[in-house]
Amino acid sequence: MELNRVVVTGMGAITPLGNTVSDYWNGLINGVSGADMITQFDASKFRTKFACEVKGFVPTDFLEKKEARKIDRFSQFALVVSDQAMTDAGLNKDNIDPDRIGVVFASGIGGLITFQHEVVDFAFSLPTCYKINNSMKKKIVQDSFRKYLPVELYNRPKHGFEIPLLDWFRKELRSMITGDVLNDNFISEQGIFDTRSVQQLKAKLFSNNPGDAHATVWALIVFQSWWKNYFN
Repeated sequence: MELNRVVVTGMGAITPLGNTVSDYWNGLINGVSGADMITQFDASKFRTKFACEVKGFVPTDFLEKKEARKIDRFSQFALVVSDQAMTDAGLNKDNIDPDRIGVVFASGIGGLITFQHEVVDFAFSLPTCYKINNSMKKKIVQDSFRKYLPVELYNRPKHGFEIPLLDWFRKELRSMITGDVLNDNFISEQGIFDTRSVQQLKAKLFSNNPGDAHATVWALIVFQSWWKNYFN
């Protein structure tokens, strides 16, 4: 595959060290720490009370008040930074081809502030009787479907749903366990897990009393598959 050359022509930055590229860079080269006491929420009940928060960011300095109120803080960062990068590159709607413009956007865990305000705070504000009635938890969720469900289904005890891991491991996937990802020789050469413990786990899995061995085996299979893909 032939790779196209990429040139960075504009940058933007909103960081714990500064809210522009120059402030961020000056903070880096001068060894400035971005850590400070937590201000975004009440951390008095937590053991750790400091974090690297973005400081001095006022969304209405860049966005209309109505627009800023509608979007989460991480989205505000993205909009402002992208505008900084466009300005830094000298790009605007009049000198670019819109058919050759794209955006790649990623967020690890975005929208937590909105979730906190709209879901968690609302849930805490509800009277307890709406949430728990005797032994019935999540009562408000069940009540919302009450008129649509038969009585016998509404009053039925909670039923879990699990995929048949134990059956798969004993049948279709047995050869993969014994001959590949949890093979004794492979485990020994790998040197991560105790070979004897894995042997005992497999023996329990295939015995008449497997207990929850399949859950542990599943976790090992996931790890081993990842390890073989990237390190083996």
